[in-house]
Amino acid sequence: MRSINKLRNNNPDNSMNKFFSRRNHVFLLKSGRFHSEPVVIKFYSEPEPLEKIKTESRILNMLQRYQINVPSLILTNLNFIIIEYIPGTPVSELGLNINKGSWIVALAEWMHKIHNIPSKNKKYVFLKGDCNLRNFIYFKNRIYGLDFEEEIYGDPRLDLGEICFFILDVHSKDPGRWEMIKKFITAYENCSGNKISHLEKFINQSFKNAKKRRKLKKDSLEH
Repeated sequence: MRSINKLRNNNPDNSMNKFFSRRNHVFLLKSGRFHSEPVVIKFYSEPEPLEKIKTESRILNMLQRYQINVPSLILTNLNFIIIEYIPGTPVSELGLNINKGSWIVALAEWMHKIHNIPSKNKKYVFLKGDCNLRNFIYFKNRIYGLDFEEEIYGDPRLDLGEICFFILDVHSKDPGRWEMIKKFITAYENCSGNKISHLEKFINQSFKNAKKRRKLKKDSLEH
């Protein structure tokens, strides 16, 4: 918190805006002593903030080597990282508004690229993890992924099921959202050349995980 207060004191002219984040403190710095372009600074919450900083920095650099769209890493510190600001539209807004545009295919293509990164034993693939639609930005017809605090390998349907869940969320009877899911999965299958089977199992698992998270959050607020 001391670092955040110091940052606020150094940016008194309304050049610092806070982004929504349930776990961390994330700010947009519009200008500063050492940068002319807007940047994002992310302070990590406990536990083990230093490990999260190391992990996210390593993953961002790895994904850029694979030419996958993520913000450029500008600076790392013991308390925070500074990354490029991507001034696009959060995919969560597009999903909420049942926008059936080109972002859906772009998201499928982005996910396919990330799933082309194999684990060391070649048995699994790299997973985005935490596929909340807030963790994707649509900018100039491209998807950019955000938030890589864990390095996870596994079945790609874990990611796909979670994205489908977040498109549906509490609106599972809305036919427009099912159309978005169909478009997303069809685009992913076209990229991969493989048919995605038994996806319902992974969507249901994402639903159970979200229900558990939300219950834990509610319980923590009540105590």
